[in-house]
Amino acid sequence: MIRDFWGVSKHRVKDEVDALQEHVDPDTWEAIDAVRNMGYIGVTMEADVNMIIDLEPREAQKLISLIQLLLPEWYVEREDRQRGVKEVIDLSKHTDSKRDDTLEKIEEYKLL
Repeated sequence: MIRDFWGVSKHRVKDEVDALQEHVDPDTWEAIDAVRNMGYIGVTMEADVNMIIDLEPREAQKLISLIQLLLPEWYVEREDRQRGVKEVIDLSKHTDSKRDDTLEKIEEYKLL
């Protein structure tokens, strides 16, 4: 999500999380950093794909909870905002077109 949504791509996960700090509110960053600190699961797996790390159910649930929190905040809200902005722009274009048609009719009327 850090790479996809924020476009942050670093060599190490820690560097990605640290870079994210300037983009998100302090509470969100602290939660992301806390999940990262719970075991460096992704980093360890990148270093040795044959190594399996046992994960406590609580740790997995914390990660899932964070993802469930961030998905609507990052992706859904962004989509809703983009849709709303597009609707305003489209409405403006429609209004401009109607205004242009009205002005043309006024000009035609003046010529009659």
